[in-house]
Amino acid sequence: MVRGWHVEGLAVRPDHRMIAHTGFLITARRLAPGTVLPELKRRPSKSDYDDADVEAWTPGALGERQSSPKSLRKRMREAEASATLARDGAAEDAAVDATEDAAGAESAGDERDPHVD
Repeated sequence: MVRGWHVEGLAVRPDHRMIAHTGFLITARRLAPGTVLPELKRRPSKSDYDDADVEAWTPGALGERQSSPKSLRKRMREAEASATLARDGAAEDAAVDATEDAAGAESAGDERDPHVD
């Protein structure tokens, strides 16, 4: 099993693209005198972005379609109808189960051996 390394400046860690559990043997060595360290790269912080950068990635700026109020009302009606249907079906199932339980209790009384008291 081989797992590569992700190197970003001085940060070195195993690659994330793997489907397994592994253990790591880590070694280090001293750099030679006069060696120049690689430049440390950091991700920009949230404060490095201004409002114009954020506005460029809004759904409207990307050209995504907005749902119309009419479409939203239709979806609400469909969801309510589906919930009502599910609720009524669950109540009906509970009533059927209760009827079956009552019938089962009556038939259990009939199944007793008449010779045993």
